[in-house]
Parts: sequence; C-alpha cells; structure tokens
Amino acid sequence: MRTSTQRSLAAMYWVMCSLAGGCHAAIPAQGSGDSCSADEAKSNVLRAVHQFSDAFRAGDVKKIDSLLHERYVHTNNGNKPTSRAAWMSWFTARSRSMKSGELTLLKYELASVDVELFSGVAVVTGRVDTTTQASGATEPSSIRFTNVWICNAGQWKRIAFHDSPASDAQ
Repeated sequence: MRTSTQRSLAAMYWVMCSLAGGCHAAIPAQGSGDSCSADEAKSNVLRAVHQFSDAFRAGDVKKIDSLLHERYVHTNNGNKPTSRAAWMSWFTARSRSMKSGELTLLKYELASVDVELFSGVAVVTGRVDTTTQASGATEPSSIRFTNVWICNAGQWKRIAFHDSPASDAQ
C-alpha cells in the first residue's frame, strides 16, 4: 500500500505530465550518455538544481532562462501561480537590483535536498536559507520547496516550483 507521500508524488507526476503535454513527450529514447537514463538521472537532476541555485545566487538571467521549461509555473506561499514570463520578468528586475547594489544577497544555501524519480520526471524537495539586504534592512528567510523537473530533449528543465515558510531549524 502506498503512503500518503507516495500518493502525493504520484499525483504530482501525473499533473506535471499533463502540463508537459503527456509523459511520452517528456521521455526521450534511453541510451548510454542520455541525461534522462535511470542510471544517470539523479546525478543530472542534482547538477541542474545546483546550476539553477548558482545562477539564482549570481543573478544570471540567461542561465536561469535555459533551465526553465517553456510551460513553467511558479507558486510562492499564499500567492497565485505565476507564469514563466511573469517570473522571468521578476527575476530580471531582481538581477538588475543585484548588479546595481540596491539588493545584496548575503546568504543563499540549499539544504536537505532530495530527489524522487519517475519516468522522465523528478520531484525535488529541500530547504533554502537566505539573507538579503536592501535599503539598509537585512531580511533572513527560510523556505521549504518542492520543484518538479522534466527531462526535455535530453536536458533537465524545471517546470514547477512551490514554497512555504520553513517552520523547523533543520
């Protein structure tokens, strides 16, 4: 019998398949050297997650853009889902603020990252601890996140994100 977590992950998998146009569309032919193949998928997903985090930390708009699926959906705690275009607009403005010195990212750390794999889809959970400084005010933040990655044409791309405030110290 499946646990409630396994049922939730399975439901999320099918939702993401629907967003991607069907799971068959997200799964390329398997083969040696294929970043989606089962033996390499987890390490390739983790690599993509860390590339995304490094690009977010650096304000690298081009890299972030390359790691998002065209149908990306972003949801922050308590807010309506945001389209890819709207989120990229926000991130571009944030990047400009970082480059101008208006916003300083003092801390950005990933922790407790876990990957669950399903045919061509990865559900990634974890925690991000950040501290930013703007207009002289320092703001710490800790969130728990779930993001979904799909293997699209041999490359892992983030298709969905959701977060909520972390209520624990781990």
